[in-house]
Amino acid sequence: MSEDTITPERVEIMRCTLTVQASGSRELLCNSVLQHQMLGGSTVTLREMPANVHVSITEGTATVAEKTVAPNYVTEEVNGPGCGTCTHATLNVTVPEGSS
Repeated sequence: MSEDTITPERVEIMRCTLTVQASGSRELLCNSVLQHQMLGGSTVTLREMPANVHVSITEGTATVAEKTVAPNYVTEEVNGPGCGTCTHATLNVTVPEGSS
């Protein structure tokens, strides 16, 4: 299946591109139909909690990293007992050093 193929099982919610800055650092630039927040040049947070996530990172027309997972969500009281809970999951995708 090509990366642009949308099926009932796979719906694109965000598109990210890996770019190289003049300084040589790499930055992830994303557009999404969902509410999201970029943290630095390599972290994206989503407010929604999908059951499955497929991540495909491209540089130009080449796919440099790809991963599909069912996130393991954790609910914590991150600011201490009685301050409210936060449900989150972390997904790491490694981009090979030679890509950029």
